[in-house]
Amino acid sequence: RLNSKMKDFLNNAKDKDYEILYITGNAHYSDFIKGEKFPANVKVLPYLDNLAALLKNTDLLITRAGASTMSEVLSLSLPAIFIPSPFVANNHQYYNALEIKNNNAGELIEEKELTSEKLDNMINDVLFNEKRYQEMKKNLHKMSIDNSSEIIYKIIKDLVECKKN
Repeated sequence: RLNSKMKDFLNNAKDKDYEILYITGNAHYSDFIKGEKFPANVKVLPYLDNLAALLKNTDLLITRAGASTMSEVLSLSLPAIFIPSPFVANNHQYYNALEIKNNNAGELIEEKELTSEKLDNMINDVLFNEKRYQEMKKNLHKMSIDNSSEIIYKIIKDLVECKKN
């Protein structure tokens, strides 16, 4: 469903002051591009092998809100607009994105509320408002956890000690 909602946005991106890379997923690529001629500033791919390398050179990410993506966004302090999947257990993607939004570190659009105009306005508000953009980066950095392996080790160690006693 997200792909079908994004087509309108991509088809109307001709006069934007930025480039867009849209990744459909392998299973949906052929249907997505069938009969389409997207503007020159839009590139559509089925899949990208080294997404992590690309993210380092990305100004804004529009994405779902799974745990792996969230940790990449946090570790890179990469401003993002999250469109959580409504089809996941306990709506966890929504709550992941809400935590970022509530900390003024990102934006959230529920898929049922996604329109081309709403997404366009949100992108402009983030990309072309330097103060807002830097605030998001700063807040993402504050939220990131750089020593997660140490924290996990300590928890395991404490559990082992507790079991001994």
